[in-house]
Amino acid sequence: MNLIRALIAAFLCTGLISCGPSSTTSNPTITTNLGSIQGVQRYGTVNEYRGVPYAQPLTAQDRWTKARPITPWRGTLDASSFGAACPQERRFDLTEESLIEDCLTLNVTTPINIPQSEKLPVLLWMPGGGFVGGSSNLYRLDKLAHEGRIIVVSVNYRLGALGFMAHPSIAEEWNGNLGLEDQRLAMQWTKDNIEAFGGDSTKITLAGESAGAASTCLHLLSKTKTEGLFHQAMPLSYDCLYEWPTLQVALTQSTITTDSSARIPIYERMAQKLGCSSYSGSAQLDCMRNAEIADVLKAQGEVSKIVPLFPFGLVINNGVNGTVPLGSYSTSDISANVKRIPILYGGAKDELRLYVAYDAINYPDVDTSNLPDPFKNLQLLQYYSLDISPPSGGWSANFNTMLGEYFSTGPVTADGMGSMFSDYTPVVGLSHCRYLRTADAFSAIMPLYQWEFADPDARVLGIGIARGEDPRMALGAVHSSALNYFFPNLSNTSAIDAPDLPSQSQGMANEMVQVWANFVKTGSPQTSSLENWPRFNLAISNLNVMKFIPNQISVVDAQENHRCNFWRGLDPAKLDLISIP
Repeated sequence: MNLIRALIAAFLCTGLISCGPSSTTSNPTITTNLGSIQGVQRYGTVNEYRGVPYAQPLTAQDRWTKARPITPWRGTLDASSFGAACPQERRFDLTEESLIEDCLTLNVTTPINIPQSEKLPVLLWMPGGGFVGGSSNLYRLDKLAHEGRIIVVSVNYRLGALGFMAHPSIAEEWNGNLGLEDQRLAMQWTKDNIEAFGGDSTKITLAGESAGAASTCLHLLSKTKTEGLFHQAMPLSYDCLYEWPTLQVALTQSTITTDSSARIPIYERMAQKLGCSSYSGSAQLDCMRNAEIADVLKAQGEVSKIVPLFPFGLVINNGVNGTVPLGSYSTSDISANVKRIPILYGGAKDELRLYVAYDAINYPDVDTSNLPDPFKNLQLLQYYSLDISPPSGGWSANFNTMLGEYFSTGPVTADGMGSMFSDYTPVVGLSHCRYLRTADAFSAIMPLYQWEFADPDARVLGIGIARGEDPRMALGAVHSSALNYFFPNLSNTSAIDAPDLPSQSQGMANEMVQVWANFVKTGSPQTSSLENWPRFNLAISNLNVMKFIPNQISVVDAQENHRCNFWRGLDPAKLDLISIP
């Protein structure tokens, strides 16, 4: 009888009928409502299904239109390789160019040997990249899936002008946020199909870093648009209450710009660069659709030099039924639109040292060990300081107050400057005092746990900074450096060939993976060795944040560590604590 059963099983697994997610073959095949998908077993621990389309193929004529759901296919889909990254320029002498518009795919990684009776919780990952770069094909998902025993999904979405440019002739409902609509379509695909992979469609955690975190935050603030699509959230390195411009602002003016002559809308700048400024309305969009994708990206890059802070980013208030129902950042509006679900919220200790490092590389004549006055004129210091409203005396007096607080006993250094702005900057949502303000507001209405990545030996050179370049400053736990602890060998290239972590850091990475996995499974990040991790609640104690340093993981007073009382006195309008009804 056992022989007969074995022969029957062998017949069923030939591809006529799927073996299911528990398959241990080297080419596992599962069957969804859309059709069969054949993946690859990797590392002897996971089954991976890469480059799975969740939307209809895109062409140039689909630019600035909402993507359509994928339709069923015939035969078996080969999911052995990643799909193409969405169109983007090469950046920082590090990331890779892509000119392929048909890019709306996702990847699913599962542990092997999932019993048919078991349904695993799901981590749905939105990559970062400043809304102009990044891709799901940069990430190995196997460590999280295998060691955490969860299912991990990563998503491509449209970027730059194609994903985040507002225009008067784009439908108001998704105007300026087509990339968010792509993400939401991928979320719907995951909900509809993940059970075929052994996943639990009622236990999905939405997560992302940087632009992926900002996207996660706006989905979190759009409960009517994301009902049932995710049930927990893990934003890493972005302020969920960062005030993105309204659609009306995006259609009428640029944000911070180096061109003082005019605040021209981004779409008009793009039209000028592409030779389409003589047209208006839908004819202007048609003109830009006819441009070569390489020319679109070139124009996008030139606009980014003029408008360096999110020329292509998120918008709010795009109609009653819009992508983001949030009409303002009033506490009552936030209260009406936010999903009240468990949150694991975090950031990197020295986020903005990465961008100071880019400036140090671009300005090699600056002595970063003891910065002279000319460093005050560098791009980052201008953009990351100018929105602070000083108590008196104008911007320069305010800047001197900041220097006095941080450098009264030593020289002004590049790494110190990066740490100062990581504590607080009003211009971009990468600062701890804003994270803590948001955590305080959210923790009153939903379970929230806060953490901080602070490994001083985090790998940056050759990963966040291109190989062979040296900013001549201390780096440490900069923006995005935590990613290697969850996604092995992440190099910001499709080669995924960064060196392994040092042994101490790897030990902490293993703990961090368990933290994420436990949160995905239970809504709490506590592990057997981190049972003292409290829910965030400033009303009870300032010891609220779990700080991750190898061999020194502990709960700390992050408000004190990041001098938030100092910054609150300097810029109360943006840092005073708020109460969401």
